[in-house]
Amino acid sequence: MDDRSSSNNVCRAESGSKIPFDIKTKGVLFYSLKDLREGTDFANQFKAAVLDCSVNPNRPDSVVLETITGRGPIYSVIHHEDLVRRVEALMSENKLNAVIIDQVFQKVHQNVKKPLASTDDKWGIVAASLSSSAIDLLLAERYLEETPEFYDFANTMLTIIRTTNMELQNWGTTQGLIEEGFLKKAKNFVI
Repeated sequence: MDDRSSSNNVCRAESGSKIPFDIKTKGVLFYSLKDLREGTDFANQFKAAVLDCSVNPNRPDSVVLETITGRGPIYSVIHHEDLVRRVEALMSENKLNAVIIDQVFQKVHQNVKKPLASTDDKWGIVAASLSSSAIDLLLAERYLEETPEFYDFANTMLTIIRTTNMELQNWGTTQGLIEEGFLKKAKNFVI
C-alpha cells in the first residue's frame, strides 16, 4: 500500500487506471475486480482508509473540497501554528494573572499585619488588572475541540477575572471589605 493511502486523501481506482495530474500527488488505493470478488488486501486497505476518515474528520477527503476551501497541507500548517499561538497566549495571560494575584495576596497579608496606628507605608494596594483577552477569544471562537464542561469552566474563570478586577478597582475606597473578601477567597486561588 502506498504511504499516501494511509491519509484520508485517498483516491480509489481500478488497477491500470491512468491517474489525472491533479490527483497524482494524493494516495491512490488500487483495486481489481478479482480483489473485490475475493475480498483480499483491498478490503483491509479500504477499511483502513475509511477508519482514517472517521479518526480525522477535519481533514478533507475530497480533492475538489480541498481545492475549493484551500484546506490542504498549507492550511493545516497555518491552522496548527495559529492554534499554538492562541494556546501560548492563554498560558502567558494565565502566568501574568498569577503574578498579579500573588502581588495582591502579598499586599493583603502585609496590610493585615500592620497595626492600625501605623503611619509608614500605610495600607498599600495593587494598581493592576487581570487580563482576559485570550480567554475572551477562546470563549468567543471555541477554537479548541473541548467538551461543553471545559467551556463552562472557562466561562467561570472569566467571571472570576471580571469580579476580581472590579474588586481591585474598588480596593482603595472599600479596602477593609475587599481585603476580607480576598482572604476568604485565598484558598480558591492556586498561585
